[in-house]
Amino acid sequence: MSAANPRRAIEILAALGLILALAAGGWTKELVIERRVVRGTATGRQAPSALHTCNDRIAPRWARDTFPVGQVIDSVVSRSDPTQSYALYLPSRYDTAHRWPVLYLMDPRGRALVPMELFREPAERHGWIVFSSYNTLSDGPIEPNELALDAMLGDTQQLLAADLNRLYLSGFSGTAKLGWGFAAQLAGNVAGLIGVGGGLPPGAAGLGYPSLLENQSFSFFGAAGNTDFNYEEMVTLELLLDNLDIPHRFVTFEGPHSWLPAELAARAVDWLEVQAMKNGLRPVDPEFVNRLFVRWLEEGRELEAQGRPLAAAEAYRALVDDFLNLLPVERLTMAAARANELERSDEVKARLGKRREILEASREFDRKLRDHLVRFRESDRPVREAARMIDGLEVEELRRRAASAGDTVDALAAQRCLETIFVHGIFYLPRDFIETDPERALAALEVARAAKPESPRVCYEEARVHAAAGHTEEALDALECLVDTGAIRNPEFIEREPFLKRLAGEGRFVELMRRARERAAGETPPDGAD
Repeated sequence: MSAANPRRAIEILAALGLILALAAGGWTKELVIERRVVRGTATGRQAPSALHTCNDRIAPRWARDTFPVGQVIDSVVSRSDPTQSYALYLPSRYDTAHRWPVLYLMDPRGRALVPMELFREPAERHGWIVFSSYNTLSDGPIEPNELALDAMLGDTQQLLAADLNRLYLSGFSGTAKLGWGFAAQLAGNVAGLIGVGGGLPPGAAGLGYPSLLENQSFSFFGAAGNTDFNYEEMVTLELLLDNLDIPHRFVTFEGPHSWLPAELAARAVDWLEVQAMKNGLRPVDPEFVNRLFVRWLEEGRELEAQGRPLAAAEAYRALVDDFLNLLPVERLTMAAARANELERSDEVKARLGKRREILEASREFDRKLRDHLVRFRESDRPVREAARMIDGLEVEELRRRAASAGDTVDALAAQRCLETIFVHGIFYLPRDFIETDPERALAALEVARAAKPESPRVCYEEARVHAAAGHTEEALDALECLVDTGAIRNPEFIEREPFLKRLAGEGRFVELMRRARERAAGETPPDGAD
């Protein structure tokens, strides 16, 4: 990361339209720490207080008796807001004589235990309290996420001995994007954000970035899969942060749009611990710093040995940024020198050029996709418009490139384009039209099928659309397609699904569920099943 002064950073953000631009229908209330006053909301009602005053000298003394330590508590009903619930983890050495960092996990589908399992080990190792909400949700109004975080923040101060200068947020996809706004509102208390598979909110409106720039203790750790449809927006975010005075790190893992692997979750927490030491938020631990430096230095050497000079140069450069002022300069000299040497090489320059080329091609693809999506939504002939989208986006050529082993970088870029097409065809468009325009929803699913013909999700969504439209036989045909793939892990989920449960009285549906149970009990689901 190259540092810049805050004034210049604010100018850059202002030029991008990211400063204090409150979007219509945007934030409904503020989240506050201690005595910050909550103002009226955009809807005219008074917003509830996000947090209660926490006395730094008197910590709650009954929390350890109420909550077991060293194990995940699957479900806790919030005392601040009984409509909210979360999973909770207190490290084994938790006591009320100390203040503990707190991590708030925001899964975009409220699957609290999914990210909790990823972060539990590093939380135990470093002594972090972890909350993970069952009520966070992306692709909709912001209010459920405000209420969820509000409740966790309130309970933190009512019930636990927390370090209010070391609050951390983590989200995936849409909730990663929302995390920026929450961090800005809680600037000075939120010391870091772990954002996975999601960059800035659409339009990046309503973010108080000046507060983050003025908060010298805020850091960002980002991650994305190398076939994530949001990968390029994460790269764009990294380029933006390179010009700002915000410490940041971005890592890539193999895989699609998903939470980061457990080993990278641990790395994120390790990295934020290093930033906390640099920012004076915790004492420096020389043994930990040395151990981490040696390990990450060896990773850079391994990347060189694997013939990945660009990744190695970035690893060496990151070492200098991360450990400056924590280790003697002479220990960083080798990493800096090696980074400089690699960055001057023709091979690294060529790979950087290829990266820029792919990023620009991705932006052009996004522009074309947006145009097609607008026409698809507005056309009175959605089936024809779907076919035009498939042709116009050159889906067959993208599939050919994605399957090519000759250029891995290009193949991954093509796969990300296919994933982007797929998510619109399988999720966003059917979601918007399933109850009002089933023909359009089904046409969208043909786009998804063209992008990923092997995906069992197409059969599932077709069953839902037909069931919603009252097309019983077509819905059962699609459901049989799904059963035949062996992708149904939990038949009860199908039986509870709001549209599909309309088929429950059909004898054929009962038989299909029987077959699904037999397959679920005796087979491992194929790759790609949801």
